[in-house]
Amino acid sequence: MAKMKELDRVAQVVAENMLEQLYENIHWSMPADENLEGDEYMQMHNYIMSRALHYMFKLTKKK
Repeated sequence: MAKMKELDRVAQVVAENMLEQLYENIHWSMPADENLEGDEYMQMHNYIMSRALHYMFKLTKKK
């Protein structure tokens, strides 16, 4: 049981790091011609992040 707890802790740290990297990648990948700010920017960013996570989950299920 202690081993599973340690693996869960590692997975949580990895997930936090990946979310931070994903956030930055989306920021740099968003279309420049949109010229969004504030809530509109965050809405588009959150949508892209949600879809990216969805696709990542689907890819893990194929293996």
